[in-house]
Amino acid sequence: MKFEKLNVKTMVENSQTAQAIRIIMSIFGGLACGIMGYTGFNGFYFYFALNILICVFLLIKSQFQYTKYFRGVMDFLLGDIYSNLLCFIMFWCLGYALINVYE
Repeated sequence: MKFEKLNVKTMVENSQTAQAIRIIMSIFGGLACGIMGYTGFNGFYFYFALNILICVFLLIKSQFQYTKYFRGVMDFLLGDIYSNLLCFIMFWCLGYALINVYE
């Protein structure tokens, strides 16, 4: 049985970096969703597809060894998904209102 030393400070920084990526993608994803005119469940499907895409890219970046870089599977997969969802909805409504409401 082999034990590895884990640097907690680095793991926290990795989680914060991943959260910043998720927030930025929620902002730009929400704007893109609103500009494309998605309404209803299509927008939520877009959000969940965006989250899956982020998880895949983080997995590739961590070389499929996420336990070395993140505190756990839930931290890696979800992060702070609900506050990101609220950010996504806010920018989704903004993008939709700016482009599609006054056509």
